[in-house]
Amino acid sequence: MAESPLAILVVDDEENHADVIAVSLEKLGAACQIAHSQADALKQIKTHYFDVIITDLMLERKDGGIEILKAVKAETNETEVILITANNSVEIAVEAMQLGAFNYLQKPLDLKQLRTITERAAA
Repeated sequence: MAESPLAILVVDDEENHADVIAVSLEKLGAACQIAHSQADALKQIKTHYFDVIITDLMLERKDGGIEILKAVKAETNETEVILITANNSVEIAVEAMQLGAFNYLQKPLDLKQLRTITERAAA
């Protein structure tokens, strides 16, 4: 019996950025969904199971990614959340990790590193 592909939600309001991440992870055999807003992400989280969620920290609001992290962790500890950002804030990184983020990555992303971290998060 074949193993199910990883279910991943990529959340980024920059459509091209979200597409590049999804295509990169699909090369691992993952099944990726994309959300371009916090509201769309929260809707998908309520209706679908994801092994890993990769979200930009800055969405419509400056802390949209943190709000997604909080919503996911309020529902389940099975789904891991990886935050990505262009903001180099130690305080936000610490807050994200305290709230249960699996990892916190700086843009521009190293896609090979992202794939490795995503595989670890799903293990």
